[in-house]
Amino acid sequence: PHEEQFFEKPDFRSFSYTFEFWPRNKEEADAVEKIIFLFKYHMHPTKEGGSGGRLFKVPSEFEIHYAYLGQENEYLNRISRCVLSDMTVKYGPDEQFSAFRPNVNGAPPVSTSMTLKFAETQFITKDDILAGY
Repeated sequence: PHEEQFFEKPDFRSFSYTFEFWPRNKEEADAVEKIIFLFKYHMHPTKEGGSGGRLFKVPSEFEIHYAYLGQENEYLNRISRCVLSDMTVKYGPDEQFSAFRPNVNGAPPVSTSMTLKFAETQFITKDDILAGY
């Protein structure tokens, strides 16, 4: 059979990062909770005109740079402005929940895995690739 491929439009590049957190004490467990909250907060839109509004303002944009010894690492792809398009959080190692001793907020997990999926907000062209993207 004869098949052909048609070019319709470029796709936005996307990529993901996975972080494993193993806090050793309450302060580190609280820091993990704040990190997760911060990414969750910035990936969602706000309503224009308060809670009764019908229009959404776009979520936060991110600028991600790879660095080595305080300078941009030119061996790695540059990333254009992007948005956080998906976030997955898993509590406990190997899908088994384990927690520290409870406190007034509950029982913090001994392990947390967070995967962040980003999507660039512009199409990358050959000129961008020549520029290091």
